[in-house]
Amino acid sequence: MASKERLYEVWMLYCSKRDPDYFKKWLEIFIGTYEQCLD
Repeated sequence: MASKERLYEVWMLYCSKRDPDYFKKWLEIFIGTYEQCLD
């Protein structure tokens, strides 16, 4: 699990620097997937 969190941090930094709009879309998808995992 720690590796996934680490990957998320790196991906977040990469996306926010490269394309903020794309990062926002990706974040929405990530949150949606995370919420599904909790249910």
